[in-house]
Amino acid sequence: MRISIRNKIILMNTIILIPMIIVIYIATIKILYLNLIKKSVEYLKSESYNSQIYVMDYIKRESDFKPNDVIKNMGPFIAQYIANNLKCTTQIYNNNLDLLGESEDSEGINYNEDVVAAVNGNKCYKIYKNFQKRYILFSSPIYSEDESIGCIRYIYDLEEDMLVVKKTIYSVFLVIISLTALSLILNNILSKEILSPIIKLKKASYDLKNGIFDKKIEIDTNDELYELGETFNEMSENLEVYIKTLKEEKEKQYRFFNNATHQLKTPLTSIIGYSDLIQRISNNKEDNMIEECGTYINTEGKRLLVLIEDILDVSKYEKNSVSIERKICNIKEIVEKSLKMIKVRLDIYNIKLHVDVPDKELCIDFEKTCDVILNIIDNAIKHSECNNIYINSVKKEDNFILIIKDDGNGIDREQIDKVFEPFFRVRGNTNPGNGLGLSICKNIMEIQDGNIAIDNKEGLEVRLIFKMLQVCYN
Repeated sequence: MRISIRNKIILMNTIILIPMIIVIYIATIKILYLNLIKKSVEYLKSESYNSQIYVMDYIKRESDFKPNDVIKNMGPFIAQYIANNLKCTTQIYNNNLDLLGESEDSEGINYNEDVVAAVNGNKCYKIYKNFQKRYILFSSPIYSEDESIGCIRYIYDLEEDMLVVKKTIYSVFLVIISLTALSLILNNILSKEILSPIIKLKKASYDLKNGIFDKKIEIDTNDELYELGETFNEMSENLEVYIKTLKEEKEKQYRFFNNATHQLKTPLTSIIGYSDLIQRISNNKEDNMIEECGTYINTEGKRLLVLIEDILDVSKYEKNSVSIERKICNIKEIVEKSLKMIKVRLDIYNIKLHVDVPDKELCIDFEKTCDVILNIIDNAIKHSECNNIYINSVKKEDNFILIIKDDGNGIDREQIDKVFEPFFRVRGNTNPGNGLGLSICKNIMEIQDGNIAIDNKEGLEVRLIFKMLQVCYN
């Protein structure tokens, strides 16, 4: 059986509340009863002193008679007199525990331990229950010349006092019932208030499961549930971004393999075609034609090998699939090494360099950054027909930006956004290549927490953006 959290909270509080109410109720009854007995005993004790004085004075007035004879003969009168003042049944006993007089009949009360204690000189009381009625039996000694000659017993009926206690208990019971009902109502309201954010989270999780990411949870409790709601909102936003990125990557992968298939198909078709031609003409022994076919097969085979190697490079440089060795490097030294490696080609094409890069230490991978710079300059040599290449830098906020610009043909603006896609080649470009270079460069920069951007400003301007990290990490 499924029990909701709300019902669990109410049940738990009820289980705690009910025993507490029972304990409080029983304790209240006990305290009221004990206070009633205590006050009644104190009252009888106080009155017993007055009664003792009265009896002792009476015995002195009757000095012609023995004290025992006085209380024996005047016992009923003394008992009645005291009873009229105290409004309770009174009895007179001698030292032999003989009843000498009583204010009214008290048959059925045959308990006498309090009387025994009193004739021995001690005030004593006992609670006596008879026929559903409760009495306080209070006995006080009678002295004559410092000697106990009997006792006075007070039989105090607790019935009227118990009625007051019962009414009080009934009132307390009603108050407790009212407070319990109020507690349950407040418990119900409070459980709704507590569970409201959880219900919102539950609904939001269902929405998230069904692909709805734009709904935000609004929780104004200013406590841990508020923090949980904010974390859930952030998770929802991040999940939406991750799913969108995953879809984009899947689409890129789809285009990548379509282009790869197309690129691989062209040289394979040539190789197969020329190999078939060799088989047909070998019977005629046309050596020149066989040599020409062999040359085509060799050329296309090498082109296919280069293409496969480039595809492997793209896979190698995909984010999270290659290790980066970050260390403090001087960007000027990286640029100088790259230019030395490509200087011969620059001289062949009569391209002039204009370099203005400061000594700046960055936390980057030396070799991979060098590969990026080489690739960009190599593209400028092969595709831009430029005469000059300018390399300088700027600082912007927390970024160091290396700018590589040429004065060549540039790229149409509508094609700039696609240059980083694998296998993309600018329209009209007849130079050899597979269009994988800039895609690899972008991946290398992003792996280093950097970026690469291209703009067409009287030629092609490539900006390599590095974060100026203070601490290196791998």
